[in-house]
Amino acid sequence: MRGIRIALLILFVFLSVISFGVQLQEIEGVRATAMGDAYSALAYGTEAIVYNPAGLGQDKKLFHLAGNGSTEFNGLLYNGFIGTYMNFGILSLGLAAISTTATSLGSGSLATNFMDSVFIGSAALDFFDFLYIGGNVKYYLTTLGDTTALSDSSPRPGTPKSLMGQGIGFDVGLLIRFWNVLSVSGFVKNIFTNIYWANDKYIEQIPRDVIVGIKLQPANNLRYTFDLKGGDRGDFTVLNMGFEWDVVDFFHIRFGYKGLNLGEIFNYGSRELYSSYTPDKRYFGGYPTAGIGIDIDGISINYAYMMHPAGDMHRLGMEIRF
Repeated sequence: MRGIRIALLILFVFLSVISFGVQLQEIEGVRATAMGDAYSALAYGTEAIVYNPAGLGQDKKLFHLAGNGSTEFNGLLYNGFIGTYMNFGILSLGLAAISTTATSLGSGSLATNFMDSVFIGSAALDFFDFLYIGGNVKYYLTTLGDTTALSDSSPRPGTPKSLMGQGIGFDVGLLIRFWNVLSVSGFVKNIFTNIYWANDKYIEQIPRDVIVGIKLQPANNLRYTFDLKGGDRGDFTVLNMGFEWDVVDFFHIRFGYKGLNLGEIFNYGSRELYSSYTPDKRYFGGYPTAGIGIDIDGISINYAYMMHPAGDMHRLGMEIRF
């Protein structure tokens, strides 16, 4: 049975790479997307590598392997995630590769293809089965090419038409679990993360994100999650919300709302940085999400949907653990 599980997952990952490409910088997970990306205090399974590596120690099964992929914005972007980790009791170690590709992005004088990749090494420590700390070391690789008249439209004159950037970044996270009723988390993403564009002699700093999360579980089969997200992005403080209901032990229904913009609602933030920005009032600056999950003998198959004015997103993923 174990061999069948591994074969199924390898087949799924292979199909994901072919169908979707492999990547998006900081790609969402499937269960997390369905719950509005409010996942830092839940942070369970392989998706914890992205959302809060401190949570890797919560599932005590020895080995985890997962893959997912999606198409977004009516096929403009193609993303994928492949990750694995092992749990050794108080120590968990993980690896992941994330990728996003796009073709013919833009129009007019600026049209480009790009591939944005990040490779992650993770570690987490479990203290007394209720306090978890973890961190990521990330290597970024970004290529930008096949542009039209980029030299003329670029704010940096003389920019070549083919660019490659790379850099190193760090994340650190904390999760505290009070039995199964309440969990709280703190996660700082992209600490000292810079992309160096070698052939353009330009350094791009990736904004730091600071996320505080809460998970409430009033019953064994019900979970409510909330993430408050801010950082260095200026006009930007958002609330993500999620809900999960285990209808039966093996079938789960999920809903969420991603990116409720508190800066717009309460009229604060550095709007002067984005004077031309007009939020989409239909979505209050955020987007509804939904999804389902099925667990069968150590194999989880998950689907997520996110509504977006630029085009809806569908994500499919599988995780195996034993």
